[in-house]
Amino acid sequence: MAQIFTEEPSGASIEARLLTTEVILNTRDEHWEAHKRAGLLTDLQHQALASYDKQLPESKRNLLRAKGPAYGLAFISLVATLQAERPVQYLLALLDEMLSFDEENVSFLLEVSRGAAASGSAAAESLPFAPLFRLSGSRDSYTRFTAAKILALLLVKADGP
Repeated sequence: MAQIFTEEPSGASIEARLLTTEVILNTRDEHWEAHKRAGLLTDLQHQALASYDKQLPESKRNLLRAKGPAYGLAFISLVATLQAERPVQYLLALLDEMLSFDEENVSFLLEVSRGAAASGSAAAESLPFAPLFRLSGSRDSYTRFTAAKILALLLVKADGP
């Protein structure tokens, strides 16, 4: 696993600045309920996060087998709408972990793109590519690297132009 340094203040130790997907998922607690109360999450997004987050890896794999496209849509749509760095990092870590279970899980994100194109929604049509492309230019190293990594996998697995 690649080790990514964040853009922390100059006084922070190297260890404090080292971020990986595992570190983010195992040491952070995102307060999704607070995001929901603030109107930043829909009920469906909150339900997806509440049922998936902090589960054991095998439970997550089972959830993805049962409802992978719903989780893919929830996570990538939040990446598109949330602006705060920490929750975006956490969502990218969830997506990275989902893809590390099985690269074929990328199909859940590609289904978001196909469904959006069928719906005719201009905002939804940019999913999953546009938010990842935007984040690949982030000042934060973890966000930039992980967004680019997921975007590259999407582009490799996408059908045609």
